[in-house]
Amino acid sequence: MQRTSYKTLLCILIGALAYAFVLYRLWRADWAAFSLVLEQRGALAAIGLLLVLLMMLAVWAVEAQKWRWATAHFMPLTFGQCWRTVWYGVVVGMLSPNRVGEPLGRLAQTPAEHRPRALAASVWCALTQQFATLFFGAVALLFWWTITSETAQLGVKVAVPLAFAAVWMIAIVVALVRYDALMSWLAKRRWLQRWLPSDGLVWTVTRPVAMRIVVGSMFKYLIFSTQYVILLRVFGVDAPLLALYAGVAVSYLLITFVPSVAATELAVRVGAAMVLIGPLTHNQGGVAAAAFTLWLVNIALPALLAVWFRWNKNDGK
Repeated sequence: MQRTSYKTLLCILIGALAYAFVLYRLWRADWAAFSLVLEQRGALAAIGLLLVLLMMLAVWAVEAQKWRWATAHFMPLTFGQCWRTVWYGVVVGMLSPNRVGEPLGRLAQTPAEHRPRALAASVWCALTQQFATLFFGAVALLFWWTITSETAQLGVKVAVPLAFAAVWMIAIVVALVRYDALMSWLAKRRWLQRWLPSDGLVWTVTRPVAMRIVVGSMFKYLIFSTQYVILLRVFGVDAPLLALYAGVAVSYLLITFVPSVAATELAVRVGAAMVLIGPLTHNQGGVAAAAFTLWLVNIALPALLAVWFRWNKNDGK
């Protein structure tokens, strides 16, 4: 009974924090751009927003399928169970610095006996998604380096961030290729042995499954980048599509390396958009509104729904 009460209180606390954080952001939002777009564009804006909402389902469907592939050999799950798991990870991720708590959040929906390997699988999925961010960000930086159109006036010095992204990308590739060795090394750390059995992080992935997860991460990135570009157009940012995609990619790259916590994450996202996409247009309010709406649709909405999920019943024995 004590244990159940503790977990119930923890769920209530997480839910309260998630709702409070989203409500705070809604309260602080500048709704002028939203009102202006709805007045000027009417049905076109509504169609764009509906398309972005539907694409949110596609984003998380891809992530759920990645999770299903990653855990199939030790914990067969239905697609619905995988969806519930990744969405609960969003809740904890939203309340942690740079969303690093997302892999831990998934463990709340995982039976206790599978949690060590599930943690290793979750980190693998997160690394592949970060690789996608770095890859497309580096391509966008190269694009900015070579063109001489509107983006040239940004004056962005790309050599240093490009080199940094390349080094980080190589480190991720090495970690993915030698993932079993990395997990074995981590399993020997004393601080981790308090929480996991010595062989708990033993997790291997076949090459076909690894390639599916990597491709899935790339596909997921393209979906939410396209969401961003659609929202920019919905809110009246009419720069060339290629330039918008490049700005989105570099802003995601910047967010990866900027430390943030729950209270500042949205500000970092909007700030990155204003710095990297803002110079492409005079419509600064539209840029901020697009960044905020994407966060609201892809992060806040799933988190607010997921806090109602129950923890896995097989959670501690």
